[in-house]
Amino acid sequence: MTPPNPPLLILCLLKGLSLWHVASGWWVEMPSQITALQGSCVVIPCRYSYNSNGPKKFVAVWYQYQSSGYPLVYDGNNPSNVIDKFRGRTNLVGNVRNGNCSLKISDVVRNLNGEKIYTWIDPDNIGSGTYKFYDHTVQLNVIEYASPPDVSVEGDREGHIVALKCSTVHTCPPSPPAFTWSYPGGTSMVEHTEVREGKWKSTAQLQFNVSHVDHERKVTCTVKHPGGRTAERSATLSIRFAPKKVTVQLPASIVEGSKATLSCNSDGNPKPQTFQWYKIEEENTTLLESGELLTITPHRGSDVRYYCQASNGIGGTKSEAISLVVQYPPEISLDSKCFIKENVISCHCEVDSRPAASVTWNKNGSADTRGFNVTQTTSDSGKVTGILSGSLVEQLNISCIAENQHGSSERHLEVITVTADKRQQWKEKNFIVVIAVVATVVVLCVMVTAAACKMCRHKKKPEFDKMVTFQDMKPERDQQRDEDIYANTPAGNEYSYQPSETIYGNSPACSSPPQACDR
Repeated sequence: MTPPNPPLLILCLLKGLSLWHVASGWWVEMPSQITALQGSCVVIPCRYSYNSNGPKKFVAVWYQYQSSGYPLVYDGNNPSNVIDKFRGRTNLVGNVRNGNCSLKISDVVRNLNGEKIYTWIDPDNIGSGTYKFYDHTVQLNVIEYASPPDVSVEGDREGHIVALKCSTVHTCPPSPPAFTWSYPGGTSMVEHTEVREGKWKSTAQLQFNVSHVDHERKVTCTVKHPGGRTAERSATLSIRFAPKKVTVQLPASIVEGSKATLSCNSDGNPKPQTFQWYKIEEENTTLLESGELLTITPHRGSDVRYYCQASNGIGGTKSEAISLVVQYPPEISLDSKCFIKENVISCHCEVDSRPAASVTWNKNGSADTRGFNVTQTTSDSGKVTGILSGSLVEQLNISCIAENQHGSSERHLEVITVTADKRQQWKEKNFIVVIAVVATVVVLCVMVTAAACKMCRHKKKPEFDKMVTFQDMKPERDQQRDEDIYANTPAGNEYSYQPSETIYGNSPACSSPPQACDR
């Protein structure tokens, strides 16, 4: 065997080092695999750089990886030579001169799944030291359905802003997905950020001011990708709020003398843990006790109202004050009686009960009321009046029976006979009363008149001590005529001067009306 030629060996080693240096002068970056949604697009990020043996032409061509041959995936100069499954779907989205060789595949179809492709920069300039681009490929993974988005909620208190975020990852940045919220209001915004290896994240944010009505509301975010594929996800809101609706729950029936338990019911989130009971009586409010339940012993007719207050860590709310409707067995009034008038009997049975009682009758030990008219009425206050009436053909012993769900009561009714003589006595008695009233009025009128006259006399007294008689005040001619007329009158009866006190004290003229006294 001939020993190797040392100079030739050294030359080969130097040439190998040179080829490695040329090959290592290039650098290409793209993901080893990428996911693409059927019907959507996919952008394969591709960047390259070099520090020696740069390209003569800044041209990027993409190929399908095969064990032999170079099937075209994209060639801007020869688009017709692209294989069928990629033809019309591919184009460059990067600037090759700036080191960007990214490829976009539109309208991704199912049969592209599993394909491996690679790029070649300046493929016409291939030599022994050219970088082997096919050593770095990317595999397409085509999925048929879009993945559901991620939904998160920030904020949870009534009266504050709540933000819902809906995010999805995709590989089609030129045509990002569209977002739709099921919530009717609020403010929405969308942002897109690059993640890595061709993946992008699109996030929609919805903001609105929440109230207690939004508690447990289901909000859905729907994502629609290019090509029509959709996906959605929902989030249920949990809003913290003070109690809004506080009510007092009563038992089915409240019976006098029996214990009754009231329950305080309330909404609110978190669930209220503090309950307080209050009593209102004669406009005075008193704290009774704490707890969700209140046990009392009610009585009829009491003007008492109750309410409760429920509180959680957010706030507290009161219920409406309620009055208790207390039920009790029947009680028959002492005013219940029977009256007989002209052979007609009429019996009245007055009953106080709650609920309203039913009234039945017992006539001479029998419940048979045939031949009698039986009625029953209920007043607005709930009192019941039963009436039994009919012709009296025999002596009757009558009882009324009242019954409700809480008990019964029976009373024997007194029978009162109303006669005509009694009616006449009543009329005469009333006539006497009327006469007495009229006489009293007349006496009062006379007394008032007399008092008025007396006041009148004291008001107007003469200023002279003596008064001239009517005879002296007449003219001389009239006096002569009077002398003729009274010629036979006894001298003792002639008019003369008299003291004024005597005239006013005894004169019958003062019995006349005041006007006569003044003349």
